[in-house]
Amino acid sequence: EYLEKQKEFVRDNFEIAKKRPADMISIFAVMNSMAFSTPDELKEFYDAVPKDVKEDPRVGETIAQMERVVKLSKGNPFPEFTLYSYDGKDTVTQKSFEGKTSLVYVTTPDVKENDIIYPQLHKASQKGISVYIVMMLSSEEHYFLYEDYVKDLGLDKLNVLTGSED
Repeated sequence: EYLEKQKEFVRDNFEIAKKRPADMISIFAVMNSMAFSTPDELKEFYDAVPKDVKEDPRVGETIAQMERVVKLSKGNPFPEFTLYSYDGKDTVTQKSFEGKTSLVYVTTPDVKENDIIYPQLHKASQKGISVYIVMMLSSEEHYFLYEDYVKDLGLDKLNVLTGSED
């Protein structure tokens, strides 16, 4: 319930900010709504921000973050990347997805909803969808427990990836 209220609050602020793209406060409001916005929505706002505002050093880092997300909007080529399997034996690049119906789930081991989502990912895999779980590891403990976590949940039968060979 709390998350839904936060999402509604952030989305309301995003709608207000879209009406005032030249206002620097609007830029910060939109950045705070990124978790609840699509790259296409963000691109629409970004395109409306005047050039002189984008070049203002007070919003430089915020604009740079926005530009990274805008690159994921429709019509742009998918950015190049390399991810490594949980055991470090395989790599996956953007070319691995070409011509395939794929589902990519980005998570951390701490997300409560994983217990609900993982069985759904197994079902999707059984239907012929290439399922990739990108595991974001943010602590030393995650790295230490990572391989056991993957095996204990049967995720080793799916494509579990991380951004580092380690």
